[in-house]
Amino acid sequence: MILFIDDEYRRVKPYIEELELSGYQVEFKDNLDDALNFWEERKQEINLIVLDIMMPIGNNFDESAQQEAECGLKTGIYFYNKYLKSKDTPVILFTHLSDVNIPDNEDNQFFLFKKLDYLPYEFVQKVTAILKQNCYLK
Repeated sequence: MILFIDDEYRRVKPYIEELELSGYQVEFKDNLDDALNFWEERKQEINLIVLDIMMPIGNNFDESAQQEAECGLKTGIYFYNKYLKSKDTPVILFTHLSDVNIPDNEDNQFFLFKKLDYLPYEFVQKVTAILKQNCYLK
């Protein structure tokens, strides 16, 4: 299963549809509160997370999280560092912002630009390659 976290469904809908047409099960969450709850309940089923960088921080996060996420400008990076960085699940930081300070690429973390670098079918190819690399696909 792919967990896709982004606050603007209309912008990522083509990527989600292409993933589903290619046989992937995709669970979409448009806010971090729902995404965190879903992650905690079903993390064993999640093979990949696609995470937007700029989105509202959510209601379940304290004021220090708001500051660390720079009031929504780096929410995805905060969420990645706080909850996902040390996990085995691969994460794609997927954004249209080119001027944010992205964490250095690690074995399970990838950075892709929406629409600039990847058309939906190319995005699916990249997802497939990541899942194969992480032994989730044969």
